[in-house]
Amino acid sequence: MAVKKKIAFFEKYLSLWVALCIAGGILIGFVAGDAMQFMSTWEIYQVNIPIAILIWMMIYPMMLQIDWSQIRVQTLQFHCRTLVVRKNLYIRVYEYKYKKRFTYC
Repeated sequence: MAVKKKIAFFEKYLSLWVALCIAGGILIGFVAGDAMQFMSTWEIYQVNIPIAILIWMMIYPMMLQIDWSQIRVQTLQFHCRTLVVRKNLYIRVYEYKYKKRFTYC
């Protein structure tokens, strides 16, 4: 029995992502006006740096093959880790300040 592979979220809406990036670039061009003229002079080997950065931001998630469903899980795990580090830090400060060991019992 063949397993049907689902299209990932990013690949499913890739056309929308590209269209949003294009629309965002056009909007920035209209809003920034003279600043865009100044930014158009930022070039290295005839490559416009702001455009290169925006294109890289558009393509980079595809290169990493990010699993967007795991972002929330990883964020929660990060918060748990920082909570443990902060708790341990507070206990050590308490021990140092009052010169007594903190007991859990």
